[in-house]
Amino acid sequence: MEEQPAIGTVSGSAASNDALAAEVRAAVREEVSRALEVELRAIVREELRAVLPDELRPAFREELRQSGLAASGEVEIAPRWMGGEILLRPGREGLQERPIPIEAFFHKVVMARERLRVLEQRINNHPKLNDAERLELQEYITRIYGSFTTFNVLFADRLDWFVGSGRG
Repeated sequence: MEEQPAIGTVSGSAASNDALAAEVRAAVREEVSRALEVELRAIVREELRAVLPDELRPAFREELRQSGLAASGEVEIAPRWMGGEILLRPGREGLQERPIPIEAFFHKVVMARERLRVLEQRINNHPKLNDAERLELQEYITRIYGSFTTFNVLFADRLDWFVGSGRG
C-alpha cells in the first residue's frame, strides 16, 4: 500500500518550498513597505499643508523635485476630487453599480505612471538594446502616456500631468 503524505504537508522538494516561502516573504515586505511609504507621504503632505502657505507650495514642491529630495511620485489629487468616487454603471439592466473611492483610483493611476517611468529608465539603460530599438520602445511608452492624458484632470499640480507625443 502506497504511503500518503500527512495532512497539512506540502508535496515537492524542501528547496522549492523554501524558495516559494522566500518569494512570499519578499512580496509581503514589498507591499508593507509600499503601504508605509504611501502613509508617510500623506502625513508629510498634511504637515506641510499646515505650515506652508498655499502660494509657496508649488515652488517648494518643484524645488524638492529638482534637488532630488522628493520623488516624482509625490503627487496630490486636485482638491475638488477629494472624497469623491467613480461610479461604474453597467450597460445592462439589473446589474449593480460599483462605486470606487476616487483616491484609490488616483493612486492606481499614479502607480501606473511610476511603473512606466521605471520601464522607461530600464529601456534607456539596457546594455543590449541598440538606439533604434530604444527609440521604438520609447515611442510606445510615449503613446501610453498620451492615452493617460484623460486623467490629468485629477492632478492638483500641472507639473504632474501625463504628456504624450504632443510635447513642445
